[in-house]
Formats: sequence, C-alpha cells, structure tokens
Amino acid sequence: RLPAYMPESDAPDSARTNLASARRGKILLVEDEPLLGRALCEQLSEAHDVTLVTSGEEALSVFARATFDAVLCDIKMPSMGGEELYHAVLLAHPEQARRFIFMTGVGFAPELERFLIESGAPLLEKPFAIRRALRLIAERIELDSPSVASPPDRAESSPG
Repeated sequence: RLPAYMPESDAPDSARTNLASARRGKILLVEDEPLLGRALCEQLSEAHDVTLVTSGEEALSVFARATFDAVLCDIKMPSMGGEELYHAVLLAHPEQARRFIFMTGVGFAPELERFLIESGAPLLEKPFAIRRALRLIAERIELDSPSVASPPDRAESSPG
C-alpha cells in the first residue's frame, strides 16, 4: 500500500492559483485507502466541492442521486474496482462515464492499458502532484463549457 503522501506542487503559486480559479466543480473521489482519500479530499476541496466514498458500491449509490463534473477513481479496490465501477456507470449513467479520471499505484498491465484506451479516461499514477489532478479535473469541467459546445442553429425567417 502507498503512504498517504501528496507531493507539493513545484509550480509557482500563480500557476497553482490559475488551476484552482477555474470553475468550482462537483467532484466524486473514490478511494479505498482512508488516509489517502482524506488527504486528497482536503487538497481538492480548496478548489472544488468533493464527495469522498471508499468503495465502488458506495459510489454507485451516490450516482443514483447526484451528478458530478469529475470522478477521481482508484483502479484497484476490494470488491468492486474502478474498471467495474466505470462499466456500471456507463450502463446506468452514460453521461457520467466521460467524467472519470483513474488513479493507480500498482503500475500498468496490458489489460489496464486496453481499458484506458477504450474508456478514453486519463490515468494518475500515485503519488502524483495535486496540480496534475487539478488540471485533469479542469479539463473534465470544461467538457460542458459553451466554448466547447457547438453554436445553436439559427432559424432563418421565411416570408409567410
């Protein structure tokens, strides 16, 4: 198991502030390690509203009553892992599946690499700099930004 250590950002304070000043998002953090989960929650809460759950089953229960701008999810968890949770969310709440950002401390297996390509979700390898997590969260939040959406169709008026 990895220690609950979160490396400090080596970016200048202004760069960290810029990441944190993006729109405040609603984040679901799925982490089975209590110390790491609390440490991440504390750091992410400076910029976002964070809901912390400790299992895939608990996350599914939360998805039944709430939506999120980003989902930080551990890959390896007892019972229901991140991949299984992702597939369950894809079936039940497909609009939320594109919000996933996975985390792992166990390295890459070919199956994991295939899954990440299939899902299109980024991966944070533990331990990671919090600024990297904030950057990926900001990208997920921007999925709904008006600048990303296509412009509305303009109906032409025709003489009647």
